[in-house]
Amino acid sequence: MTSPVRDFYEGYKMISNNAEFNSLILYRSLLDDELVNLVCQIIDYDRTADQSGFEDIFYRISHRLLEYSRMHGSQGDVWQAYFFDLMLEDENPFSLECELSGDEINPQLRGMARHDLDILRNLYSLKWSDIGKSVSIPLTCNYPCFKGLIPCDPARLEAKGKLFGSAGVSDPEAMLAALESYYRQFGCGLLGRYSAFRWDGGLRPITHPDPVTMDKIIGYDYQKQILLDNTSAFVEGKPANNVLLYGAKGTGKSSSVKALLNRFAEQGLRMVEISRRQLADIHKITDQLRYRCHRFIIFIDDLSFEDFEVDYKYIKASMEGSLEVRPQNILFYVTSNRRHLIRENWNDRQRGEDEVFPPDSQQEKLSFADRFGISLAYLSPDQELYLRMVAEMAENEGIKMDLQELRGKAIQWELSHHGRSGRSARQFIDDLLGRL
Repeated sequence: MTSPVRDFYEGYKMISNNAEFNSLILYRSLLDDELVNLVCQIIDYDRTADQSGFEDIFYRISHRLLEYSRMHGSQGDVWQAYFFDLMLEDENPFSLECELSGDEINPQLRGMARHDLDILRNLYSLKWSDIGKSVSIPLTCNYPCFKGLIPCDPARLEAKGKLFGSAGVSDPEAMLAALESYYRQFGCGLLGRYSAFRWDGGLRPITHPDPVTMDKIIGYDYQKQILLDNTSAFVEGKPANNVLLYGAKGTGKSSSVKALLNRFAEQGLRMVEISRRQLADIHKITDQLRYRCHRFIIFIDDLSFEDFEVDYKYIKASMEGSLEVRPQNILFYVTSNRRHLIRENWNDRQRGEDEVFPPDSQQEKLSFADRFGISLAYLSPDQELYLRMVAEMAENEGIKMDLQELRGKAIQWELSHHGRSGRSARQFIDDLLGRL
């Protein structure tokens, strides 16, 4: 007799041979999940034939669920929490249409979703603690309560809680309504779960984005307000501009951009960070984001080019000038130490013998920076602003020190280190905290 355990080792064939699951239309990708396959084996397992094999698979699943719970936190039954996350992150025609169309869902498409939920009911209504009790393995009946290593938006947790309520009454219609509500509010896939991403041949979530907020960036009030106004218009669906933040090192250019995500993420803003070497992938990135409901800022930090480099032409055409229209839900926010991004030489401003029309080359270099409708200068702070940064940071950290002594030490620090900047002030405060 063939053991179900052997099926497990031969590639999880049980679920693929199950006619009911094979009739899934929208949520078919759930069949590819290893843990779903193992749970299906547990449900249909003949324990009288192979009790040890059953326990082996049971403990494998328990181990995986415990890892999941530790990373993402405990909310309700751990299996249901895991399975709901699979459903919420599944990008299929129904979830994507809910994300884009809101309440106007095609009735036939909604019927297909209801069809799939009827099939999946036995899976999403299953409680792992009940299985533990039924097989007399009490250790796995109640999992430890974990806060979760990966932060989760409280609003998302509340929306996910509605899924637990729907599963408790085993009502596919209530489950369908809860899914629709979630997709409309947050979107589906990883974009519905995370707000910050990096590009690595595909979107990779940043699970712990920088929590910096605008009020923590001292000074540069004019620049910050322009950024807030432009980004607010963008997330509201109004016309907005690409932004170039240029100026001295350590003045808060990057922090200002990152603070925007923490301000507007709940309104649907997402941020994708790319490096200069990934500029050739710009069209792949915009194609992937174009048809999503979210608003995206493509963030490129510390961008500059030598005069012989031409990679800037990838992003230049994407911002303006390409035959393909620029997606209305994408903006570029770029930081640089150079105002025009491309290195300029004095010879560029003179008519040399080796070029017939030297001004053309100069205009080519300047035309890239012209693609940014807003350019904001972050200049090195004067001594008064630098000392104000130090004083406010010291107060926020609870440092008790005579103000004149603090100012004197701060001036000594900037003279012997990296000059005056917000970064230098932060480094001084960190050094001071380490010595107290």
